[in-house]
Amino acid sequence: MNVAITDLICSAALGFVMSRVVMIGDNLAYIFHGPCKYFGNLTCFYGHAIMLHGMAHCMMLTVISFGYRLFVLRHPSPTKKMLWLTIALFYLPSFAMFLTFISALETDPKVIEALKEQRNNVDWNIVPHVFLQSFFTISNGGSATYLFLVAMVGCFAVIIMRRKAHLILQRVDNSLSSSTKRVHKTLMKALAIQASLPFLMYIADLIFTAMHFFHIQHSAVENSVFLLLMFPPALSPILSIYYVQPYRIGLKEWVTKVKKQKVQTINTVSTTRPSISRSLANSDHWN
Repeated sequence: MNVAITDLICSAALGFVMSRVVMIGDNLAYIFHGPCKYFGNLTCFYGHAIMLHGMAHCMMLTVISFGYRLFVLRHPSPTKKMLWLTIALFYLPSFAMFLTFISALETDPKVIEALKEQRNNVDWNIVPHVFLQSFFTISNGGSATYLFLVAMVGCFAVIIMRRKAHLILQRVDNSLSSSTKRVHKTLMKALAIQASLPFLMYIADLIFTAMHFFHIQHSAVENSVFLLLMFPPALSPILSIYYVQPYRIGLKEWVTKVKKQKVQTINTVSTTRPSISRSLANSDHWN
């Protein structure tokens, strides 16, 4: 449930802001293409901060998810209290990053005007935007470094844990029933696909780093950073529904229930209309 809520928040925030990152010297600017532009620049900025916060926590939850799957292959399942405590401990760094990032907003008018002049090919009077402080400040650089480390460490941690889980399942494969083997194969396939999703975040971070060090200024590259970040939270629920049987069965039951309700509504309307027509005909007859 925690993963699903985080994915939903990330996807909603990404669609709300639709950010484009712009490097201007040692400073950052964000241009927003999403519906947030109708609510003001600050709303877009806070929506962007929530999105980054969700992305960081989403990566943490992915690591926790793979760690849990590896843990239960070796040990009894941990208690719910222990799971919630683990999630809370992993959440604290992401929340600290969120508080740090929102303090990176540049508010000095002179600095803002100077930055606009450096990137004069953008019509700043039309596009909704915000400027951030220097990349070498703790608030901005620290947040970017944290996101990069989370993506990098998360990717390699997921690969290592998936490999260990695969080796454990291979060792016990001969002692398993055919149905259990089938479940384990499906699980490993799901693990392999889900393990590839964090790489999109890692690639986005590499593009961001290249933009900073090599001073890349191209709209396609600037938009690609957060475009790549859209895929992990959007695809993860789809993969869970497809590979996790309880989710798939629950979705099918919900769809069936909705279809039955629609059929009942149509039948109710169709049986009501003839009675209305007859009553109208009788009233015309008496008139």
